Amino acid sequence: LHNAAHVNSFLGYHQLRDGNVMGTVRLLQLLSRFREAHEHVSFVHVSTIGLLGGSGVTDENLVASPSHLPSLSGYAQTKWVAEKIVTSAAASLPWLDTCIVRPGTISGAVTTGACNLRDGVVRLFLGLLKEKKICIEPSTPLPSHFLLCAVDTCALRIVSLLTQSLRIPGFGGKESPGISTILREGRRPQVVHLIGDGTINLNEVASALDGVIHAVHGRSQKLERCSPEALRQAAEKAKGDPSHPMFILADALAGGGFASMSSPSPTTHSHIEAAHKNDADDGAAGPVAAGAIMAPPPGSTRGGARTRAAGSPTAKEPLPRVTGEMIVRMMRWALKHSPPPAKSIVDGATSHD
Repeated sequence: LHNAAHVNSFLGYHQLRDGNVMGTVRLLQLLSRFREAHEHVSFVHVSTIGLLGGSGVTDENLVASPSHLPSLSGYAQTKWVAEKIVTSAAASLPWLDTCIVRPGTISGAVTTGACNLRDGVVRLFLGLLKEKKICIEPSTPLPSHFLLCAVDTCALRIVSLLTQSLRIPGFGGKESPGISTILREGRRPQVVHLIGDGTINLNEVASALDGVIHAVHGRSQKLERCSPEALRQAAEKAKGDPSHPMFILADALAGGGFASMSSPSPTTHSHIEAAHKNDADDGAAGPVAAGAIMAPPPGSTRGGARTRAAGSPTAKEPLPRVTGEMIVRMMRWALKHSPPPAKSIVDGATSHD
């Protein structure tokens, strides 16, 4: 199981190539040493759903062409190339069985809400709580939908690919196919999308963040529903405050919105330097998980539960959908475990009933 990666949405392809591309090559070379002792060697490569951005590909069985690569982050580009290397190895080495797993955005655990405090979605939500405002208008700079999957559910599904009989809570007692079944369907790697059964839309996120404030204060309060310009102004101020949760995301919010984050260089040199400093301080993998935030796709809606943004990826066996209640649990955990400045993020929130 190859689950290692240098995750950073702001570094370029060449800065991430050694870890994400050459690391995959080295592991495949290492597997060749096991060839004499085993009839088949299995290799499960954990990639990212983010490499499909802008490709028009949604199905697990379809292949994304390289024409969309210039619009991807450097991280997503390295994962696309790594997938091609795994695919090429599967075609040329008859003893090698391969599977590619593409997780969506990893969110907090179902039971505890435990999450990655460096993740882009978590930072965005913490920033909105700090600013005590959110824009849900059609022209909002925020994404209209989030393609999330709970970390514990995602981990269990990956483990289920490696074992024949592991039963996963929340899947109706069904047994997922084991690795020997999946890997030998053909010489092309089997591709598995690990995404929730429907996206969570911006209206649901707003209600969930209201619920966080209510849970902390114990009284009826909610975020201000502000204009796009008001949110951009708040993001502009965050650019000058490296301690602000939205600091790394401020350029996207203050500028063209999260659609601009599909660019390979969505942030300034000073922001990259700050990200590197933060990484050195806390040992985190990177400032933002690639593909962490979905830009509003054409034709997307802001409807109710179990909506899926137009053009978003699909899965044969989707994971349970992340709900507003799970977002509340995640953000309460994040507030509790964030550095001291973040613990007072929701203090002094004002009521807008």
